[in-house]
Amino acid sequence: MATNNQTCANCEKTGLPILPVRYTVLPKDVKAVMPGGISGARVTDVALDAHHYGLRTLREGWVYLFYEVGPRGNRYWEAYKVTSDGRLWKQALPLPRVPLTDPACAQRAIAVPMDLIAIERPEKCTGRVFVAFSQHTWHQEVFDRYASDDALRQARMQFVEPSKWIASGKDDHGHAIVATEQAIDDVIEYTPSLDPKRLVLPDDKQPFSDAKGVYKDDWLKHEVTRYSPYIRQASPASASQALVKLMKQIGVKDPASGGGDSHHPPMMFALWDSIGNVHELNGFRGDPVSWLDQYVTKERPLQVGALHDVDAAHAIVQSRTEQGLNSQEAMAQQAQSMSALGQSGAQSALAAQRASALAGADPTRATQINAYYDDMNWMAANNIPGSYQRRLVQLGQSTSAGSASSSVPYTGAYRDQIMNDARAYAQAQPGAHDRNLTSMTSYNWSKFEARLKRRDIENFRKKYTALQSAVFDLQEARSADVGKWLQSKLFLDTLEDYQSSDLLDALAFEIVITDALAGIGSTPKGKTILDALVTQWDPVQPASLIWRVVAMNHKDARQELGQLLNTALAKKEVPLEAQSQASARHSPGVDAVISAAGMIGKLNGYYKNLAKLALETDPKKISPLAGLFKRLEVDVFGMTVGDAIFARFRVNQLGDFAGEKIVQTVLLQRAGVSYSDAIALVRKQAELEKLSREETIKRLLT
Repeated sequence: MATNNQTCANCEKTGLPILPVRYTVLPKDVKAVMPGGISGARVTDVALDAHHYGLRTLREGWVYLFYEVGPRGNRYWEAYKVTSDGRLWKQALPLPRVPLTDPACAQRAIAVPMDLIAIERPEKCTGRVFVAFSQHTWHQEVFDRYASDDALRQARMQFVEPSKWIASGKDDHGHAIVATEQAIDDVIEYTPSLDPKRLVLPDDKQPFSDAKGVYKDDWLKHEVTRYSPYIRQASPASASQALVKLMKQIGVKDPASGGGDSHHPPMMFALWDSIGNVHELNGFRGDPVSWLDQYVTKERPLQVGALHDVDAAHAIVQSRTEQGLNSQEAMAQQAQSMSALGQSGAQSALAAQRASALAGADPTRATQINAYYDDMNWMAANNIPGSYQRRLVQLGQSTSAGSASSSVPYTGAYRDQIMNDARAYAQAQPGAHDRNLTSMTSYNWSKFEARLKRRDIENFRKKYTALQSAVFDLQEARSADVGKWLQSKLFLDTLEDYQSSDLLDALAFEIVITDALAGIGSTPKGKTILDALVTQWDPVQPASLIWRVVAMNHKDARQELGQLLNTALAKKEVPLEAQSQASARHSPGVDAVISAAGMIGKLNGYYKNLAKLALETDPKKISPLAGLFKRLEVDVFGMTVGDAIFARFRVNQLGDFAGEKIVQTVLLQRAGVSYSDAIALVRKQAELEKLSREETIKRLLT
């Protein structure tokens, strides 16, 4: 901190003052505009459905500058640490393990030098100065790659030309404009009319729902920023006015430089933050689930639990009722099969009996005989129970249809009554099981129902169901925006910040992708996004995000994993255990798995190193990784993508297949299972599969 006797490099700035801000995504109900002259190129090109774009102050991370030509020489770097409140602190290079900041310096006024960066002697910067915001602490090799590869640097970083800017105050690329009060006021944290409550959680002292289950719909739709706003605007003083004044002080020209204006035109520079955009959008998508979780686990656990218990009890009663009904129907079916018309060959027997009865019968009696046997034949064809059959047989035997000595006709009112009853039975059979089950369940449940407050239960159910439906709809509506940014070129370019040969960067890369994907598969649109990422089978390609994580983002491992995945896809329908193979331990399927697992020797080595670090107890060795390991303590990535991966290797047949097991061995080793144990598990699964198949065959043959 600067005191009366001290100077502070972060306080004593001179040169071209720059207010770095970041492009961000915002809920549509948060009013935001892009200042005039800001094009948003490579950001606003990604069209959003449920959100819009704006500018905010920087979030925690780093600002890196690369000078092609500058006052300190050619091709050199500068770095600023950005604290969570958006203040910038210049750091020495190579970067310190613990960045140096002095929060007291940032508390001296409503506008402080730490809000800004400054390019010293901008007239000496006759080349381009590249600038990038990153949430990640760059590895030295990342600095070297960006410095040596102009195409890579231009894809990742934005640039200004200070010597041209100070003469014109213009930027041809649409990311930098003169920092006026009006332009600064368009940055969310500086906006005078901003209500910060629009971006943060509502008052936690108030409940989301009431005892009847009614919830606050406006809270459910509310979207909470992942990055807390640190509001700059002060009342009655104007923060933007104070900042412009400060920038003019910093930008005072050297009198020897000449020129009409006494200060350099201050710059507001909008920086890309693609990772922040993806994480923010996926956070917005997940917000409704947070409210549902609060409703279920904190505010209404008794009501929700009781509702589930009542439904579970009803399901048990219905299950037991159905078991009883099935038993009754089975007994009825057995009785039917034992009746005269229920036996096999009944209709053939009826035909023979008809022919015998018709022999020698006069036309009048023949009519009665045919009517009788027509009815009997219909009953046999429609599985009419024995009780109806007996009534018909008794009628037939007592009339001319069954006795030549009887003059009583078979056809008549009584016969019509019997057949009408039988037809009514036959017509009622479709759906009879379900109707009987419903009525019987209702009866069996009635003694429990009498103890319940059904109206209260159903009223609560209505509210709870509406909440679940609303959560689903909101997540589905917000999914597309996440998917668009996941496949954006800018996002993929930003991932070059993570060094492919460094374990720390590999873990950080996994966290970036995990936070971008967490929960995405919970709705159809989100699942489509996840499935599309799974099928990016070549981990060498930048867009293969899931498989890059599995390969720990290491270039050599990505190539190895690509070969393994090609083999897994080719062996997708190869049974793990061949039916004709005497020993399952050496079946073609098992051999294919072992062969494929041998393709990833380098990746196995990285997994072993990670497992060793996970078991390390020396604080000196694990301290740089401790935070990342804590984040990875629960395998959110595996839980997010696991089902989607294995769904691509499942075959619509019984048994295990080689393709799925090839992928299984990789994921097991990623989880810390040794190579030998993973292969032993595959062999054991093949043996059990063989035994299971043999047991199935035995049962089919007995």
